[in-house]
Amino acid sequence: MLFRSPAGNDLLFDEAGLEQGRNFNNKLWNALKLVRMWGEKMSPDGLPASRTDPAFYAVTWFENR
Repeated sequence: MLFRSPAGNDLLFDEAGLEQGRNFNNKLWNALKLVRMWGEKMSPDGLPASRTDPAFYAVTWFENR
């Protein structure tokens, strides 16, 4: 909400902005669940099951962020 208003100006409350933020957070949450599910495909010692598996790169990228 803060980024939508220029400095020094008042911002009227708008529920559409809240809904937009909720939807964005929901997308992030779903992406996290998907990547964690891919991470479960890794072997118990934490090493990748296969470097040819596309999920390996997604999990590696997500863990390094």
